[in-house]
Amino acid sequence: MTNRLVALTAFVFSLLLSNLLASATQQSDAENAAPSWRFEIGAINGDGETTSEAKNDDAVTRNGTPSLRLSGDSSTVRWLSATRTVKDVRPGKRYRLAAWIATRNVRQEGRQYFNCNIYAQFKNQEGEVIRSANGLPVIGTRPLLGTNNWTRVEATVRVPPETSTALVGCFLSCSGTAWFDDVTFTPLPVPDWKTEDTGRYIYHWEHEGTPPRIIVSANETFLEDLELLLDTHLPEPVQYFLYEDNARKGEVTGNAGNAHVEESHEIHTLFWTDRHEVVHLLTRQWPGEGTALLGEGLAVHLSGSWQAEPVDVAVRNIQSEGPLIPLSELISTTSFRAHEDQLSYPQAGSFVQFLFETYGLAAFRQLYTTTPLNPDAPTFDKLLEHIYKKNLAQLEAQWLETIEAGTAKDSSPP
Repeated sequence: MTNRLVALTAFVFSLLLSNLLASATQQSDAENAAPSWRFEIGAINGDGETTSEAKNDDAVTRNGTPSLRLSGDSSTVRWLSATRTVKDVRPGKRYRLAAWIATRNVRQEGRQYFNCNIYAQFKNQEGEVIRSANGLPVIGTRPLLGTNNWTRVEATVRVPPETSTALVGCFLSCSGTAWFDDVTFTPLPVPDWKTEDTGRYIYHWEHEGTPPRIIVSANETFLEDLELLLDTHLPEPVQYFLYEDNARKGEVTGNAGNAHVEESHEIHTLFWTDRHEVVHLLTRQWPGEGTALLGEGLAVHLSGSWQAEPVDVAVRNIQSEGPLIPLSELISTTSFRAHEDQLSYPQAGSFVQFLFETYGLAAFRQLYTTTPLNPDAPTFDKLLEHIYKKNLAQLEAQWLETIEAGTAKDSSPP
């Protein structure tokens, strides 16, 4: 996600708005009825007291009731969001976060944050914000920029298990004007799963057929081999959710990609076997966050190949068509995700394979568990020099030598 919403901490306005955004409080289920809305400072992008405007707007409506209008310009440094507490959310359950938004000339200027959206935020019993898997304090819809007539935006959100309090909000933190209407946070139906417990895996699927026996056996063996190789054990069975296609996976989970993991033991995928995601489940047992360069790189390496080719062969093929992405551009998770998967993933897999096979598991695990999600170059270099006695440029040169000489190991891991 591109949202860089600052954690909602300092409550500058305590005014409760009993009639603000009346249309946005109409929920489709009883558990979200009649919420109270309030204004908070959601982001600060400079010095000064100039605050964005937030008010009812009778002139711009979608269904005849007042909308909420948020607006600011290049002089604004303090940005208001409208938030409310959602009643009786159920931890672990998926919800559809949705609203209608209209915009006029919404754009990012200078140091402004890139937000014009709705979002959900969760807190535990201690009042601490529960961050998403990518380290953000909120889960939100994509920014709606430019000028748009009423547009429906939505996201599928899963309430974290440790949630005590849930908030939904409307937010603008860049120049222009945005109107919000009919904000809803609605529980989604649970699919009618077929299930089979095979020991280390519990399979869930909707379409016809059953897990192929040869695949079941291979999955259990692969998991055991990986646990031995990484000296890490999954304490509970893998909950393995299989989807018929990307559209159905996106409808149920909000993530239409081919595969992803959730929590500490769930895989959601289009395939009966998915070694890449099993690696991610195992590294979730390690402390720390692990930047994408290391996490995705390890998953590619231990999956055994990249699109049916050894990862070093895949990298040499990329080199034959143009320059590789400098590793300095793949250090942070944010910058890694900005690059095309077909380039970043095999490069990460090959580099991690080089680290793993040259210096061993202990050194790599130390690097993984001490590297933050989005390290800057000096921080990453310091960690590398401490563990490997070399900086990134030196390790990258050593890795590329093995690639160019064709001496890197091209066989699959055990």
